[in-house]
Amino acid sequence: MRYSPFDKDYDNVEPSDLVKLKEVMEGWYVEYKSQLPNTRSIAKSLSSFANQYGGWLFLGIDEEPHLKTAGSFPGIGEEDLSQVLEDLRNASKDLIRPQVTYRTRILDGPIVDISLPEKRSVVLVHVPEGSDTPYIHNDGRIYIRIGDSSTPIPANDKATFDMLYQRGEDRRSYLSALVERSPELSRGEENSSFIHLSILSDPYETLGHWYEGMFSDFSSAMQDLPIPFDNIYTSASGFVARQVGINQRYNRLFTWEFSRNCSSFISIPINVLPSFESNDYLGSDAIDEWNRYSIGKKFAYLFSSRDLGASRILNLNLLLTLLIALVDKHCKIVRSSGVKGPFYIKARIENVWRTVPFIDLNEFMEHIETLDFPVVQESDFVVPEGTSLDTFVVCQELDDKSFETNMVGSDGAVEILFEIVEALGIPSELLRKNAINLVSVSQRESEFHRARQDSEESL
Repeated sequence: MRYSPFDKDYDNVEPSDLVKLKEVMEGWYVEYKSQLPNTRSIAKSLSSFANQYGGWLFLGIDEEPHLKTAGSFPGIGEEDLSQVLEDLRNASKDLIRPQVTYRTRILDGPIVDISLPEKRSVVLVHVPEGSDTPYIHNDGRIYIRIGDSSTPIPANDKATFDMLYQRGEDRRSYLSALVERSPELSRGEENSSFIHLSILSDPYETLGHWYEGMFSDFSSAMQDLPIPFDNIYTSASGFVARQVGINQRYNRLFTWEFSRNCSSFISIPINVLPSFESNDYLGSDAIDEWNRYSIGKKFAYLFSSRDLGASRILNLNLLLTLLIALVDKHCKIVRSSGVKGPFYIKARIENVWRTVPFIDLNEFMEHIETLDFPVVQESDFVVPEGTSLDTFVVCQELDDKSFETNMVGSDGAVEILFEIVEALGIPSELLRKNAINLVSVSQRESEFHRARQDSEESL
């Protein structure tokens, strides 16, 4: 277990544990502040902990001047808490590059053992060992923790700078390999397109997130609606859930790999709609498939007139419902192990060269009639572009009330959808302006596929 002044990890700290700090000295891992100082000073503390071994910053605790331990616990007034949290965010976001990751807990009074009164709180700030080092303060200096102070690296200390840079490079390479992973496909799937979705809460594995559930807990969650999986088993790193149905079991298919470190890697096959050779629109049996869409006939006719028959048409209508359900399920699974975010989301799009996207919106049809069909010019790419942590879609830390809804983390799911469709050629503002219609389109597609699946299973 990484250092903790409480002999327990961050998620299990309780208000009554604060009394232990009377025996814990300020030093490499611990710092006390009776109030939040200015943001420049707090940025020094955050960056020095992140550059070194990580640490714990306590706001609302006054240091005992001789022993350097926690002396008194005046706390932070409840009327000041929101400002304190905002100042912390601003210190990390605006004054440190790259931004430092940290977690906060509010430990409320009254706590008799430390004389913390009612309506006052201690703010616990946990800064894990940084993975994107070096973290540079906006004064241009790199701070590290030496004893109980945040000290800038001397200009001639090349060894320390090189060590921090190499540590960051190693972690950045690890994250890049994670999101750019391309699973093995069978020969029968060579022409299939996939979205590989990564959902992470501990991207550099510095927070110690660990799924504590049993296989039975995971398999039960995976069988629940709205996205039930029927093939579930264990793996070296955790569990695997797949939608097999009547398909060949050795194919990749719709596969969810869940690791014990509370990360998910989900392969989503992109459904393909029938395309037409030039002048083959009216005589094709496949036209029935297009008739169920409001713009289907017009889209198919125009497509057939453009000599695009060699292009596969990617059906993106189900994607919104699917992404919302997947992010919701991931968040609820890891919550049982005390993980509430933030969650980092990235998608890798695979094998989409010369494909044409389709979504059943009148506004998309108008876009095509004016500017013609988008034809994807790359085969594989990640979205949002880049692999560093600051390029991920972020779903902020969730409170307990958020988990009572059926769409936990929906903001993150919607944002990654916009990134995906834009990368495939559909301007995201077109979808943002028609969000209500987009929801209806996705719900209709979901109902159609559910009815088709029920029909196939009854045969």
